[in-house]
Amino acid sequence: MLSLERFGITANDSAGRPLGTTAPGTLLSAALTVALEPGDPVALLGLLKHPLCRLGCKAVEARNAARAIELIAIRGTVDVADGARLDEIVKRRIEAIETLPAGEVGRLLTRPARNVKAAEYEAARHFAEDFAAALRPLAALRGTEPREIADYAVPLTEALEALARDEKGAPSELYAGENGAALAEFLAKLVAAPQTGFAFPAEELPDAVETLISGVTVKPRGGLSARAFVLGTLEARLESVDVAILGSLNEGVWPAGATSGAFLSRLMRREIALDPPERRVGLAAHDFWMAMGASRVVLTRSRRMDGAPTIASRLLQRVTTLAGSDATRKMSERGEVYVAAAEALETVDDRPRIARPQPRPPVEVRPKRYSVTEVETLIRDPYAVHARRIMKLDALPPLMRAPHARERGELIHAIVADFVLKAIDPDEPDAAEELRLIAEEHFSRAALPGDVAAVWWPRIIGTTARFLEWEKERNPAVRERLAERSGRSEFPAIGVTLSGRSDRIDRLADGSIVILDFKTGTKPSVKQARTLLSPQLALEGGMAMRGDFEGTSPGETIADLVYVRLRERELKSEGLETSGTKTTLPCDPTELSDKAMRRFEGLAALFLKEETAFASRTRPVLAGDFTGDYDHLARVKEWSVSGGEDDEGEAE
Repeated sequence: MLSLERFGITANDSAGRPLGTTAPGTLLSAALTVALEPGDPVALLGLLKHPLCRLGCKAVEARNAARAIELIAIRGTVDVADGARLDEIVKRRIEAIETLPAGEVGRLLTRPARNVKAAEYEAARHFAEDFAAALRPLAALRGTEPREIADYAVPLTEALEALARDEKGAPSELYAGENGAALAEFLAKLVAAPQTGFAFPAEELPDAVETLISGVTVKPRGGLSARAFVLGTLEARLESVDVAILGSLNEGVWPAGATSGAFLSRLMRREIALDPPERRVGLAAHDFWMAMGASRVVLTRSRRMDGAPTIASRLLQRVTTLAGSDATRKMSERGEVYVAAAEALETVDDRPRIARPQPRPPVEVRPKRYSVTEVETLIRDPYAVHARRIMKLDALPPLMRAPHARERGELIHAIVADFVLKAIDPDEPDAAEELRLIAEEHFSRAALPGDVAAVWWPRIIGTTARFLEWEKERNPAVRERLAERSGRSEFPAIGVTLSGRSDRIDRLADGSIVILDFKTGTKPSVKQARTLLSPQLALEGGMAMRGDFEGTSPGETIADLVYVRLRERELKSEGLETSGTKTTLPCDPTELSDKAMRRFEGLAALFLKEETAFASRTRPVLAGDFTGDYDHLARVKEWSVSGGEDDEGEAE
């Protein structure tokens, strides 16, 4: 069918189409999944943007409202994707957006979400309320006592009709055409189903309906192509055509194998007067011979199926044996025309591999302000900086998800920062209790789902306890702690600004400082930081040496640059300072920080030159990883050949 549609031919298919793949059928399955199996944002978004989901609106209004809900509430948010709570989710999100000052909206919304106008918020709110109300009859079944299929059919029908009602309040599109008629008949049978004593919980209803609908097909009422038909063997007996194409003439397909089945042996079938399995082979031969009576017949088969060679059908073998070698050769020669035409459809002229993207925008639009976190991207993938900063393209945020590692990391960061901001002495007798109160405050503010909170809280307590012990060990050597300090360094020679925010700056007893970066993961590695492939920590040290962070002054000495890994079962401190080993070169933090600033100035100056290109993936983290936000835009897979002479470059 797809091959015919390639040429604009919509053949009449006597087998019909499964109801589950039609628009009403997909609306049915999506509604059941969203209402009874919450947590899947893909299913929620699929139902929200379904062409039959109108909720009393015009089609264009429904699509616009669904798009607004997707961008402001479903993408880039952390929550449980529950359609029955969509009104609450959207309302809370809009309130959070509207309470932000005008200049801080970008902190909560990405550029795609900021494209949704404030005037669209009210329409999105109403659409979400109607959506949740439509699913309420189904969602109310969660956790209830097991029932029979007929008891579920009424709320299911009510939910579908509420979702599909048009601006006139009628679900006319839901029951339109042969697809709608088939759905109406299917629902009517469910409503009228007799009591069987087989009850099941509502959570199993999506699977039960999927099984029941799998055997329902929708047969077209005609009106498609008047010349092309796809017929089964039984229907073909009743038709007279000019050209008959007999396909799948492979052994095991036509005819199918003679199997007695798993439950009835040949002896049992004979004793209860059932036909032997070989009768089907005889019927297949009869159908084949009837089809051979057309004015013109094309016999086809595939030489390979699922990668394995095939055997010609016994029916085809007998025809060629009867015809003789000369007649068979002539038939094959006539068929070569069609084989050649089919192969020509898949033939593509060789094209040269496209070059790596290397845009060279005008100097006046090139970035003149970078953050310390952005410098690594400039080193590894300048094209990503070009796409985001110059072309103003942002990737769509990921779909709504439950809280995971990122949120846990942000929570831990906030707790350890608050510990310093409140000036708590680690050696105080009440330090542990005060740290616990800080953790409780941030934990309650996070409003985590109950199941997530039950797992996270013991881990947070363990992490904060190890953090406090670590602080106590360092306390005698630390004179002052500075947390969450922002800074900005100017490079007047090239007119570029570097900005950053440091997790912690500790001033030691000897007056030198230590820059701390708290991590809950394993990246970046110490090796990457020492080689300045991941220069964030060294750049923070350079900014502190210039006195560009609050609380620092020019000429500071950097005692160390440290990653503090706040892992689930251990706290590991990894400093960049080393006197060197057999496999590691010496690293002086002060020299490394100064070197990072000089390198950044040279790199920023280089990208201010008109001849410098923002090339794609010059030094990727992993050569075979193409999951970057802008890798698809750069068409990386088309020009990148791993191991070739144009490979992406040095990787870590």
